[in-house]
Amino acid sequence: MTYRYVPKSEVQVWTKTSQNYGYSINKNTKKKEYICHYSYYYDWVKQTENILAECKYNEDHLIQLTNKTIIVSQKNRFSKVYALNRIKEIRISFKRLMLPIILGGIFAPFTILAFMANLLELWIGIALFVVNITLFYHGWKGSYQICIQLATVEQNFFADSVSTPMLKLIEKTNKLIQQRLPKN
Repeated sequence: MTYRYVPKSEVQVWTKTSQNYGYSINKNTKKKEYICHYSYYYDWVKQTENILAECKYNEDHLIQLTNKTIIVSQKNRFSKVYALNRIKEIRISFKRLMLPIILGGIFAPFTILAFMANLLELWIGIALFVVNITLFYHGWKGSYQICIQLATVEQNFFADSVSTPMLKLIEKTNKLIQQRLPKN
């Protein structure tokens, strides 16, 4: 178990009941008395979680790293919360989208053949061909995905681009995960 020293004047004990207690930090004090503050968080102690880092992606989505969890919030959809002790790693990967590649690659030549055999009218054939080529292009262009590797499953979240704050958050998360792994 690791610990660090925090100025005693910055830590205030708050109570709700006799069994539920935690610590909050007051940043307006300047005294130099120190108390021991443990960095390991027990599940049975109800403590407020501090936000260690946060990053916006896709303009309206948010990833937050706290002491015990990582929270992925998507506007108007959902928020997923993952406990850090259940995550193996988090990374960004670039993946091509297979379904649009397959659909566009198969149906574009069939559209040309149907147009040449006079099975489709001119504008319908051109429109279907353009739609299929667009599908193929977007599948080939691919996208970045934020991959959260759990014990048995991998969760992927689409990201439009990769930013420096996102890379720093992922690096910080992986360091935090590595620090919490048991040492053999």
